[in-house]
Amino acid sequence: MAPLTHHASTFLAEGSRTFPRQSTREDSWDFAGEDHSEESQDDGAEAMSFKVEQPKEFLGAKGGPLLRLIFVEALQDSKMATALGLSWGSSQFLPSSMNLVGREVEDFAECLDRLYPRREHGPGTLYENAFKLVRSYQTIAENTVKRLRKEHAPKRQKLLSERWRRRVQVINDEMLEDPDFEEDGDEPGLGNASESTMAIEDLKRWEQEAQTWDLLALMLNLEYVKPGQNKEKEGHEKTQSIGEITRYTSEEKIWEKFLVEDGLAKERQAVLSWLKRNAESSGGDIEIIVKQLEEGAERGKGLWAHGWLYTKEAVKAQKRLRSLPQVLDPSSPGIAKAHLNSSKNQQLVTQLDPDAATRQSKVLESQDEYFERAIWLACWEMLRRGKSWGQVREWCRERVEGWRSVSMRGGQPAWDKFIDEKMGEAMQPDSENLDEPEDTPGAKISGNRSRALWRRMCFALARRGGVDDYERAVYGILSGDLPSVQKVCRTWDDLLFAHYNSLVLSQFDKYLMSNYPDRVPSALNRKFGLFDSVQFHGEPQHVSHRLIDSLNTHPISKQEAKQPLKKIQGSFISQRFPEFAYQQGIAISKFANDGQRSKIIPLLKDTVLPKQLPSGVSLQEYIDCDDIDALRVVVHALLIFQQLGLKISESPELVAAENVIVAYIQFLSSTDKLDLVPLYASRLSKLRSELTLGRIMLGVTEHSERGRMVKLMQGLNIDVGEVVKTQMGLLLTDLAREEDDTDTEKGKQPENDKAIPEQIVILEASDDPHQMGRQIKLDFITDDLSQVEDMLISSLEWFLAVEGMWYETFHTGTRLYKRFLRRGRLAAARELLRRIPSSRISLEKTEHIIGKKVDISVDAEESDDEVDIATNTGVPRAASDRHRTPLSPQQTRKMHEVLSKQAKSYVELEKLVAALDTLEIWRLVVEEKIQDRAKRKEKLQQACHDVVAAVSLLLDEWLVCHSTGEEKIEFNEIRNMYLPEVILAYNSVLHYTGCTAKREILLRCLELSTLLAADGSDLLGCFIESKRLPELVSALAKSSRATIKANEMKGGKSSEEKRRAGNGETLAIWHVKPFPEISALYGW
Repeated sequence: MAPLTHHASTFLAEGSRTFPRQSTREDSWDFAGEDHSEESQDDGAEAMSFKVEQPKEFLGAKGGPLLRLIFVEALQDSKMATALGLSWGSSQFLPSSMNLVGREVEDFAECLDRLYPRREHGPGTLYENAFKLVRSYQTIAENTVKRLRKEHAPKRQKLLSERWRRRVQVINDEMLEDPDFEEDGDEPGLGNASESTMAIEDLKRWEQEAQTWDLLALMLNLEYVKPGQNKEKEGHEKTQSIGEITRYTSEEKIWEKFLVEDGLAKERQAVLSWLKRNAESSGGDIEIIVKQLEEGAERGKGLWAHGWLYTKEAVKAQKRLRSLPQVLDPSSPGIAKAHLNSSKNQQLVTQLDPDAATRQSKVLESQDEYFERAIWLACWEMLRRGKSWGQVREWCRERVEGWRSVSMRGGQPAWDKFIDEKMGEAMQPDSENLDEPEDTPGAKISGNRSRALWRRMCFALARRGGVDDYERAVYGILSGDLPSVQKVCRTWDDLLFAHYNSLVLSQFDKYLMSNYPDRVPSALNRKFGLFDSVQFHGEPQHVSHRLIDSLNTHPISKQEAKQPLKKIQGSFISQRFPEFAYQQGIAISKFANDGQRSKIIPLLKDTVLPKQLPSGVSLQEYIDCDDIDALRVVVHALLIFQQLGLKISESPELVAAENVIVAYIQFLSSTDKLDLVPLYASRLSKLRSELTLGRIMLGVTEHSERGRMVKLMQGLNIDVGEVVKTQMGLLLTDLAREEDDTDTEKGKQPENDKAIPEQIVILEASDDPHQMGRQIKLDFITDDLSQVEDMLISSLEWFLAVEGMWYETFHTGTRLYKRFLRRGRLAAARELLRRIPSSRISLEKTEHIIGKKVDISVDAEESDDEVDIATNTGVPRAASDRHRTPLSPQQTRKMHEVLSKQAKSYVELEKLVAALDTLEIWRLVVEEKIQDRAKRKEKLQQACHDVVAAVSLLLDEWLVCHSTGEEKIEFNEIRNMYLPEVILAYNSVLHYTGCTAKREILLRCLELSTLLAADGSDLLGCFIESKRLPELVSALAKSSRATIKANEMKGGKSSEEKRRAGNGETLAIWHVKPFPEISALYGW
């Protein structure tokens, strides 16, 4: 039954709407479509460009085919990922191979870089830029939607048609309420979808993202006040502009005043407008629906005008049989048995007015029932999309179903030419009545001046009238009823629309009764009730919380509510996004540390969290970090909230919230988008930024790339020096933990900083007569370099990429040498020597410190040019300091001495490693099979010469200077570990080379004896403390005997012909005949 009220016969003005839409796109923040290409930061800093040329097959908003997968091969190695700190646990928390990495990643970063402030700005600028960011993100999503729609329009249209066909074919209430019924079954998930369906799924996801950004802008505009803006004053001025409310004032004016005075109603109306826009943008063209409905109703195109076509023919047949000129009477004899539907199981209506089925309690032919359901479904869909009554009227008029639009027009605002024009209420420019002659009733009077009674009639129809659920739902929308509308809801959006529509109309009805009781007389309210949605939903301030939570469990929406973007939208609507981000961060922490401990996302234990995850909610309820698109939305939304003033002060909460950003940073690094990492890391708290960058930047190994990344970080006000120091500290902690774990597995007590071996062993037993019973081990240094050790060295290379930091670089390098050497990790120590010799550090850093490249190994006296020297060796000079008065040569030499002193320990430890390296090389030369004897001798002598040059640097007060008592102990351990073995090996080299290549080299053995026995020698103490003095005495005795025997050559030559050693010494002094008793005593 149509609710025909006092105003039902009044012709409505076209273009008016059921309810005036709340304008949610105010000039202050409606930036959609603006060109930001010329925008830059207020501080004049040039915005960094993150535009990266991508291959043509790259997925993105700018074009190209659908799929492209990008991953770093190194990160597919679980060991490498673990070492980098990028392992997410046993579940491999890195993005799966199904993730699509597109141009939108760079587009979002570009917008963020352009509009996110790098330094302090006024609150007004922060506010405006935040809204510009939201609209920029929305534009990116909308552009992608346009492209995908263009590419997949036929497929999309086919799927939408199938969707509507299925929807209309649902006949009985049981199927409608079946929780297993899924309307969107034609849009399956990615798991089992074909490529074409995946494309549509991608389009659907992008539509949801565009809607999400639109919703965020809407909610932010309602929640946040622009600095300097007085919303209370603006509301008062708006109320004044509406004017005094009289008995003649249109209800539209009262509606405007209601939305100004009731902020909660304004918010809900704004969400309703958003839901209507969503339905319009993603629901397909109404004409597509009409075409599908024509086919399902078994009537060709254009036959809608015939109404109940099949029932009409049955009625005519009965009238012809009975030769009745009048209306067929349902009480006619035999009519009950003769006038049945085609299935012969129910009686057909005997009359064809709209109320016949309800009045007679009879049915229509199945084709006409389908037609009736389809046409009410179309009406429902138009109201759901926010179509104006004029558009609904036109649609119904084309199908000769105008009575349906007439039954709905009571909801239109009133307009009377003689009343409203005098009150200054001109007709809307888009009025459908502008083409009507002025003397027609519709041009002068339209709509309903008081819609209270009309809404109650609609409510009665929604509850007790109509032949189809969609008919009742249409009147339910108009009256604010909830159950009748819920019955036809098929999506999360539909259910939210039903609740908010009911709430807003219920609030308005109460507003009228409270402020304008003459509009809703008490007698009317008692006689004709309405659904009290306000009372039904309970306490008003947290209705949105309870409502969104209920959608998560509702049979219709619970599956859709699990979609990440729906979770995000729900958090916006319920104004719980900060809490959502916090909970998401906790979930990420648990995901990342499931099994294997993550090195980049800490495990947040429940005992330290001020708020736990909701009980009964599993981790699967949160956004899976494999869904990078959803994670991207959460991250950029969180950054916008922070820009608008969201403060997370408590440490555990801050860590949890920042886990979301760190997870996205980890994704960027895993997809080789390291250029974007500093941008997002700069949005973290200082310590978290340094920790995160310290881990991530280990993946950069090229020196030129490091330099580029340093510039990016510096441009974002990141303290790169702190980053590299933090990075080194993290790796040293990793190494200590790794060693402790290894010791624990072996049942040992963790050694921590204690030296593991008491002495290094590089000699082994030998039966070679020239080796004195022992020889240097072959490859004693080995190539056993662990990944963590390799990364420690790489981390030290990062120090070279940062200007200044002279002391920090050498101090950290010394720390590495001490750790490697005290643990016998010779391969790591040699790798450090090869990659970062002190000369490299000196040449790369002195130019910035003293104005030119200097090798500190050169004496200060050789560098007496006047140069500009910074007074602080650890801090980069400002550009303005480069033109100061040059220092004198004496000051230059003094500065050189300071730099040399700071590098001394590193250089001396480097000497030890270099000596060990020459010893191993000499042993390899000995092992070589060289047929040419002369060439072999020459090569052996050269190797021995290198050994002498390297080891001699250790024989004069080596590693005796220290800065602390702890360092003194460490250096003493290293001396005792290495010097005895190195000296014994050195003696062995001299002995073997002297016996096989050049006898004069044996004189070096005697020099070594003299050096060890000299007064004040610091070398002999090492043998005593290490209890290796007997080995030394034995080795020197054998060398002395070999030296004496060396001159006993067959056919000896004159002294003038004797070959000389390096400093001109000869063996002539040892050309003596030993006494027999002495020979017998020593076994010579």
